[in-house]
Amino acid sequence: MGRPVFGLRVPDGKSLLLVGGDIAINGGGERFRAGLHARGGRLELAAVGSDAKVGLSVDGNNLSLSFPDDIARTDIYLDNRTDINARAGAGGSIAVNTRNLNLTQGSVIVTGISSKSSSFDSKAGDIQIDTTGIISLKNISFISNSINGGTGDAGDINIKTHSLFLDNNSFIASSNRRGNGNAGNLIVTADNTVSVRGGSFLASNTFEQGNAGNISINVRNLVLFDGVSGPERLFTSSGIYSNVQRRAQGNSGEVNITAKSVSFTNGAGIFTNIFGLGNAGNININAQNRVSFDGVGPSGRRSGAFSDIMEEKSEGRGADINIITGSLFLKNGALLSTNTEGKGDAGNVNIKARDTVSLNAGSIFSDVEQGAKGQGGDINITSGSLFVTDGAQLIAATRGQGDAGRVNINSRDTAVFDGIGSDGFSSGAFSAVGESATGHGSGININTNILSVTNGAVLNASTAGEGKAGSITVNSKTLEVKNNGRLRTTTSSNFDAGDITLNVKEKINVSGTESGIFANTTINSNGKGGSIIIDPQNVTIRDGAKISVDSQGEGISGDIQLVAGLLTLDKGTISAETRSNTGGNITLKLKDLLLLRNSSQISSTAGNQQFGGDGGNINIDTPFIVASPQGNNDITANAFSGRGGNINIATQGIFGLSPRSREELQSLLNTNNPADLDPGNLPSSDVTAISQQNPSLSGQISINNLFESSRGTEELPTDVVDAASLINRNICIASGQRSQFFITGKGGLPPSPYNLFDPNSTWEDWSVTKEREISKPKPKTKPTQTKNQLSKPIEQNKNEQLNPIVQAQDWVLDGNGNVVLTSKPVKVTQQGTWLHQEDCLRLGKKKS
Repeated sequence: MGRPVFGLRVPDGKSLLLVGGDIAINGGGERFRAGLHARGGRLELAAVGSDAKVGLSVDGNNLSLSFPDDIARTDIYLDNRTDINARAGAGGSIAVNTRNLNLTQGSVIVTGISSKSSSFDSKAGDIQIDTTGIISLKNISFISNSINGGTGDAGDINIKTHSLFLDNNSFIASSNRRGNGNAGNLIVTADNTVSVRGGSFLASNTFEQGNAGNISINVRNLVLFDGVSGPERLFTSSGIYSNVQRRAQGNSGEVNITAKSVSFTNGAGIFTNIFGLGNAGNININAQNRVSFDGVGPSGRRSGAFSDIMEEKSEGRGADINIITGSLFLKNGALLSTNTEGKGDAGNVNIKARDTVSLNAGSIFSDVEQGAKGQGGDINITSGSLFVTDGAQLIAATRGQGDAGRVNINSRDTAVFDGIGSDGFSSGAFSAVGESATGHGSGININTNILSVTNGAVLNASTAGEGKAGSITVNSKTLEVKNNGRLRTTTSSNFDAGDITLNVKEKINVSGTESGIFANTTINSNGKGGSIIIDPQNVTIRDGAKISVDSQGEGISGDIQLVAGLLTLDKGTISAETRSNTGGNITLKLKDLLLLRNSSQISSTAGNQQFGGDGGNINIDTPFIVASPQGNNDITANAFSGRGGNINIATQGIFGLSPRSREELQSLLNTNNPADLDPGNLPSSDVTAISQQNPSLSGQISINNLFESSRGTEELPTDVVDAASLINRNICIASGQRSQFFITGKGGLPPSPYNLFDPNSTWEDWSVTKEREISKPKPKTKPTQTKNQLSKPIEQNKNEQLNPIVQAQDWVLDGNGNVVLTSKPVKVTQQGTWLHQEDCLRLGKKKS
């Protein structure tokens, strides 16, 4: 007969309706568990006001109540292991209508399929709870509509309330716990709040043969899940569960949450995982204001949302996590995860935020784990601004058999990757093919207005396994990489590294030691390095930063293509170097200027003392190249033992750089040791394309310029010029003709563009009157040229009076050519002016 039943019980399949004012039932504790029982029938509780009128409906053995919308309601209290039970082989429905419903100290409301059922056609009834106030479950109290050992489908649980509170390991569940059949759906509608704390949960799981149900929460204001319970409970995290458990076969249900704000803290989470065989259900959150996942519980459980294929023997497809909100916050270890550890594809993580997505020491993973077979999921983020800081990470990786997913970011304003976490992990976005993996990386795509990668943060697409690394593509207005920030694609396997494409409209700033943009290969790898393609207006590389496609393995390096307006290297490096193979090519096409300062370097050098390799080519097309002459700025396409590369420069002007041959380096460095033939050992700024070991294998330097800096220093003539030879003394072409005088510049020689510009010599016009009298010259008059005899000496005014002293009014020349000031204007009759013309008829004749 089973354990005795205490309380009220009707025959199986019959109805038990309890209507009154406040209803309070004390179950008497673990020993008695008293309550109300209508196994396989209908059990209904209604707490209404004293003047309320209710309706009664009769359907065979089932009785049901009906209530006006405005009916006055009172409260129901179920305490101390009270048992409200309608579970049977089939049927069994429960309805509760009240103002406030309180369950405490292990009290329960249960129905479902019991072990007595053996028919797949069996179906349990539903649980309907309607309150105008609150529903409160505390201290391991629960509401359940489950399959417990029998065969058949569980019914649904529908809850309508103002606020729902669960605390201290309480739960509401519609599950298949031990039987065959589908779990029912769980639907919660609340006008204000749903709060689940202390290890409490909402669940629709399947443990056997059958599907879990869907869980839907529709709340006008706040959904809050917080904390974990003690280790004695199977489910330790507060949260929502729709799992396919071990040995189960079936699909988990979906979780749908609609609210203004949603918060999961201190280890609380959403779980739609596959431990057995089946597909996981999607997690869908739509929150008008914000969604927050924050913290790790005392047990180490992370707050978050999880839709994973959990074990190697598990088979199925991981579900998607879809979040639509104003802002999303993942903090302090919180995690969104769609991994696969078994056989099946991981799901995607899709986030759409009107304003901000902030990951602060929180992460998003979509991985194919080691030993798993399946495709990794994508991480898709659309937001106003994105912040990934303090060790937060976006990871789409494969460590098993299958391709990794892609990280796609569309951030309207800003995307910020910054910092290193307390655990030593860099903030960043990662697309990885792990060492044990067979599959390709899919890469990272970022579209934003401003992108910054700073303070140790990384964007990384790598391969260490049997597959190509993904590529990194950035479309932005500006890009800043500084303080050990890095954009990187690498290969440490036999497969190629991915490319980096930067479509940046305005400017790229890369600064700081170890900062840079890298598409490299590692030691012992055989794959080819990726290429870097850059297309901004301005690029600045400074303070030890690099743009590099270096190869440290056996494969060749990639190429660098940079199209910009202005490129500035200030203690910066652009390199396509290899350890043992052909150096990559560097192509720089600049509209304005290439500026090199403070030991900057552009290099496609190959090989070292242990390994050979040919230098790559460097092609530069820019109006001007400017380098500080003693700043040790070098452009090199050298090889140690192989052939030097070619350097082709097309420019209008190159300043401060000197092409050097191998012989010049030997002379300047005073060494024949190939290992020391490095232009970096010179203080000058140099251009070299040599083979350090073999002079016959040096490359070529071609500079096609309209204006060479070597003309900037004008050499003085070594021969002394006789100035007299520059003057033709026969200034009259023929007798009777007038001579002419032309000013053509400095000595009649064409001016050099390098000389300082001086104005032409001052011109003063002079003329002689018909009376051969001189007056004070008038400026700006056209000179008149006449034949005159040689002038006679000027007669001096002999006025000896010394007093009074007055201001000088005029001047004359004495017989010795000295200037004498006079106190009165002087009018002197002369043979001609003292600046006179020669009489060509008298040239060569002696005076009489």
